Amino acid sequence: MPDPSTLRLPPDLTDQARYSSLFRDLDDTTVAPLLPCLTRHFLPVDAHLFNQGELGDSLYILLDGRLGVRLALTDGTVQDLDELTPGTTVGEMALLTGQPRAATVYALVGSQLARLDRADFERLARDHPLELRHFAEGILPRLRRARLAVALRAAFGPLTLAELHEVEQRLEWRRLRSGEGLYREGESAEDMHLVVTGRLRSQLSTPEGQRSLGEIGPGEPVGEMGLLIGAPRSASVIAIRDTEMVRLSRPVFDSLLEAHPRAAMQLAQTTLQRLARTNRAVVAEPPRPTNLSLTLLPIGAAAPTVKLAHRLAGQLQRHGSTLVLDASTFDRAYGREGAAQTAQDDVADISVSSWLGDAEERHAYVVYVAEPQATAWTRRCLRQTDRLLLIARADDDPTPGEMETHLAAASTPPITDLVLVHRDDAAQPANTAAWLATRAVAEHHHVRLENEADMGRLARWLRGASVTLVLSGGGARGLAHIGVWRAVAESGLPIDRIGGSSAGAMAAGVVARGLDYQAQVRLAERFSSRREMEDRTLPLVSLLQSRKLTHMLREALGDVRIEDVWRPFFCVSSSLTSGAPVVHRRGPLWEAVRASMAIPGVYSPILQDGELLVDGGLMDNLPIGIARASSNGGYVLAVDLSPPSDLRGDYHFGPSLSGWQVLRSRVGLGWDRVRAPSIIQILLRVVEISSRRPMTGALPAQAQADLLLEPPMSQFHGTEWSAYAAMIGVGYEYARLPLATWLAQHADSLR
Repeated sequence: MPDPSTLRLPPDLTDQARYSSLFRDLDDTTVAPLLPCLTRHFLPVDAHLFNQGELGDSLYILLDGRLGVRLALTDGTVQDLDELTPGTTVGEMALLTGQPRAATVYALVGSQLARLDRADFERLARDHPLELRHFAEGILPRLRRARLAVALRAAFGPLTLAELHEVEQRLEWRRLRSGEGLYREGESAEDMHLVVTGRLRSQLSTPEGQRSLGEIGPGEPVGEMGLLIGAPRSASVIAIRDTEMVRLSRPVFDSLLEAHPRAAMQLAQTTLQRLARTNRAVVAEPPRPTNLSLTLLPIGAAAPTVKLAHRLAGQLQRHGSTLVLDASTFDRAYGREGAAQTAQDDVADISVSSWLGDAEERHAYVVYVAEPQATAWTRRCLRQTDRLLLIARADDDPTPGEMETHLAAASTPPITDLVLVHRDDAAQPANTAAWLATRAVAEHHHVRLENEADMGRLARWLRGASVTLVLSGGGARGLAHIGVWRAVAESGLPIDRIGGSSAGAMAAGVVARGLDYQAQVRLAERFSSRREMEDRTLPLVSLLQSRKLTHMLREALGDVRIEDVWRPFFCVSSSLTSGAPVVHRRGPLWEAVRASMAIPGVYSPILQDGELLVDGGLMDNLPIGIARASSNGGYVLAVDLSPPSDLRGDYHFGPSLSGWQVLRSRVGLGWDRVRAPSIIQILLRVVEISSRRPMTGALPAQAQADLLLEPPMSQFHGTEWSAYAAMIGVGYEYARLPLATWLAQHADSLR
């Protein structure tokens, strides 16, 4: 007796198959040769047509009966997705893409199907690509339903098939390109969204700029808090890559919670978890992405992009599974030559995007290696990425190429960094300003491929685990930073970025320049010499000419520009012109440090671009907020050397005080004993305390820093330069234990 599955369809069933979703848009001339190729297939009740994960060699047309579609989830549970009725095509995605079956299909009742083999289907696709594209677009809602079901289950808990269809019919699909905004902080809450694919970032406006509060990925709701409590948006939300989501208007949201009370409980739990995560981000602990997609784009013929990708992957692999994909490796992994160059309007694009989406869910890090030209693969990499890295050899021509011009013209380009690759024996970067002059990049990085410190620094930055050290002002007390740095170096704690204000700017500058501990001590000794430091002048602008200070800084820091240091640096000065702090991230290193140290009335201001710049401590003596805003979610460690009280002493003077009185008393010629702080001590303390009072709404330093070090400096005056050795010793001894303890707690994250 012949196998019934191999029997040809009788004429009546052939006519029935003719009007299925696969054939209905094709003319009779096209369909006629294919209909005889269909074979009959009967499926008893509860029998499986195919199982999730199996390879597919055919598709089916449901002629009679009903089929169920079921998805096995990663947590071991299952979700019913759909119920198929006659006329529906089944299993076509596996043929369109060459990928395993995406779900299990089984018979709800005894069902009759028509089967079309792969060879006949491929002939149809080859001869009629446009019609097949329309067919593929028609089945897109089924593919979306599978992803949506997973997202709805994550946000609202398990849903029955009827509940899933009910909710799905009331949702509105929305797509955001990378960089587009979804919500603005403070606007009224009229809806919420559920992310299906892609990623969003929540961020809060602060005086120092935008602070990231966390990322929202597939299956996570966004905007639900405003609907739950009836409050305006508490933060802004932007897409950091192409993102698909569904919108729930307020009426839909209210009716959903009313009809499904358990969904409200699940949503409340999700919201509370995010609140806890956000509170940690606002206070001290920054959010770090759990999954990250990077694209490396070569912008020079000699750019070692593939080698850099694998070196970077070696660093990332320590913290989660990492996948490197260029066009050829994708083709091999996908199982079809040329798949990487699938165009966005190709019928197989649906599957390629789905494959990459699944890969990104399975791996903590996916590193895409794009091509120098605007190929289909390069365009796909740019659509998939969370962050774009432009890769070039540092000694190449910095003129932007055609691909960069194309990127610059994009309405919403991805977040972009520049990575300059240097020779392994390079001593100092140079000419970075030329690269930055013609590019709008968020950050730039200098790396030597075989240098473990360089590659670790880049990987930590991308993972959101970099370490920034912030150093406060404090006059002579700033020399204690040298001791703290010695403790840092001995601990092995990797400091990826460094910055400071006033004396802290100088201490950070010599570290960024690469001076070792002994060279820093020698510099402190020079600062203790009045002969080398003091050049008094007619006090019309300042007490000191500042020529000696300027010479010493230029000699110590050289002609290096901030852009050209291996370890990124910043410092803060105060503009008397605009009344605002100025953050220095580019330009001559010595000049930025000199501006940040210009105590008003003691040292002359620095004139830069028409602005009068003075001591950074006047407006931000410990710039933790600035460091936090530019940390990409990393750690911020801070050292505060300004004591809560100062200038205590056996002072004796009246309501009016002549400088001649003070001078006579000091040399023992005056009959009246007068003791008073010096003008330099007074001005220095004014600078210190002027920024100690936080701005309205600002968090205290203890809350902003992941670790705050406060060496005991009250026994030293801010002008006591001669005590440099004792102050260095205090900084070193104080910092050793808390640094070692903190490093032990975070060692895994910093590997």
